[in-house]
Amino acid sequence: MILIPWGLFLVTGIFTAETNYKVMIVLADVSLILLAYFSAKPMTRLRIIIEILAFGLLLLPFIVIAAGWPLRTFSYFLFIAPFSTFAVFYLFSLGRAIGVYRKLKVKNGRE
Repeated sequence: MILIPWGLFLVTGIFTAETNYKVMIVLADVSLILLAYFSAKPMTRLRIIIEILAFGLLLLPFIVIAAGWPLRTFSYFLFIAPFSTFAVFYLFSLGRAIGVYRKLKVKNGRE
């Protein structure tokens, strides 16, 4: 349920949001584009750094917006489930990427 409004916010917010939010939305959009681009590239240290930065940049607009609302506003299942699933699986993906990078580094003898 949160995916559609959040996706629309990232697309339309560039044109309709306040200036401070526009910068964060553009950074989140750029991070999504970089993630899509680097997903086809081999695992490198640069790719892992970009994935870590992208996670923070994707969460930044949400955190800033959520800070302005009472916490009870977000305490319902249709929000908590998608948001926590995104956070958990993205962190799991980062851990897996780091593991793959370490295996490649050991395999290539660059330890």
